[in-house]
Order: sequence, then C-alpha cells, then structure tokens
Amino acid sequence: MNPASPLVVISGIAGLYIAQSVIGGVTWAGLPAVMRSQGVPLDQIGLVSLIALPWALKFLWSPFIERFRLPLDGRNRSAVIVAVGGAICVAGLLLTGVLSPANAFPLLACLTIVAFAASTVDIACDGFAVQTLSKAQHGWGNAAQVGGAYLGSAIGGGLFLYLVSAFNWQ
Repeated sequence: MNPASPLVVISGIAGLYIAQSVIGGVTWAGLPAVMRSQGVPLDQIGLVSLIALPWALKFLWSPFIERFRLPLDGRNRSAVIVAVGGAICVAGLLLTGVLSPANAFPLLACLTIVAFAASTVDIACDGFAVQTLSKAQHGWGNAAQVGGAYLGSAIGGGLFLYLVSAFNWQ
C-alpha cells in the first residue's frame, strides 16, 4: 500500500483539530454565555473550567493509548481511536443538547466525558502526525494543528452562540 500524500495527511490533521477544537469553543466560549443567559449562578459557571482537566491530565493515559495505537505485532490503530473517540464525542454532544444548560452539574459531567474522549483522540492524532509526516513536514503538520485549533474554537464559540440564538439550546 502506498503512503498517503503529505497534503492528504496534513488536511486530515487540520480536519481532526478543527473538530476537536469545536468542542473547546463550545465549552469555554459558548457554554458560559448560554448558562449565564439561563440564570445559572457564577459559581456553577466557573466549574466549566474543570472540563479542561482531561486535557491537562492526558499525559497520565497517553502511554497506554500509544501502546494500543501501535501494538508490537499488528496494524496502526489510530483510525480506531479516532472513530471511537469521535463517536463518544458526538453522542455526548447530542446528550448535552437534551440536557438543560440551567442544570449545570449533569451538563458538566457529560461535557467532561466528551473532553476525555477528545483529549484521547488528540493523543492519537499527535502520534499519527509525528509518525506519518517526515521531519521536514512537521512544521506544516504543526501549522495544521494550530490553525485547525483556532478555526475550530471560532466555530465552536461564535457559530454555536449564533445557532443557540436562532434555534434555542436543543
């Protein structure tokens, strides 16, 4: 099998980082505004920051994810990690839409699970990028990661608030 072209790999990396960062944009930019408009007290809105814990602590499970992603005797499992993590994120975001933003604790618990899944996917994406791109292409891969992250955050924060105002929370 021929390796994918660097342009395809870099585009895929950008797409994955856009998707991951939409979750961050919704959580840290959009959600506090919606919760405030629903009359949620500031002390509960402040708990939204705790959703970052899976991102801050992912170093604890990243060695296990890397060992699963690249087993000694088998195929690269990056796609499996991305697919399962992505499915968990989609299911969690759909469940979040059913929950009321005024009921902070179930909402934050659900989004913490989504953050755990997204940060696990991030581990696999980073490993895939380093493994797949040549050293000379790492700069382009990093640009795709950073650019995708900013674009995803803008979509997650700005577009999310526009959609909530147009169609309500659900």
